[in-house]
Amino acid sequence: MSEKYKTVAYYPGCALEGTGHGYNRSTKAVGKKLGLNLVEVPNWNCCGAMEVKNIDPEIQNYLSARNLAIVAEKMNVDTVMAPCNGCYHNLKKVEHDIAKKPKTVEVVDRLSQKAGH
Repeated sequence: MSEKYKTVAYYPGCALEGTGHGYNRSTKAVGKKLGLNLVEVPNWNCCGAMEVKNIDPEIQNYLSARNLAIVAEKMNVDTVMAPCNGCYHNLKKVEHDIAKKPKTVEVVDRLSQKAGH
């Protein structure tokens, strides 16, 4: 890609990989027109938007935090794009909670250790 493109971590989420295939394609096409180089987050997982949130909000926070950790540790970018409103909300919420609520960090660390990450 040319220097004019800004590289952005692209988190498609489950919906855009499934029923929202058209939305995924159009997001990538519009991103290109806007000068964005959308690089998919490697080895991303579900953010826990619906089912997980209703069963265990702590696990939902862990799932979203794991995705943000991948971006921070493996990608040299300062921007994450999540076109799905549920995914965007979860990623922003856990980012806020990690910054403002120490208990969130403790829970995410504990679950991360349990998961072997």
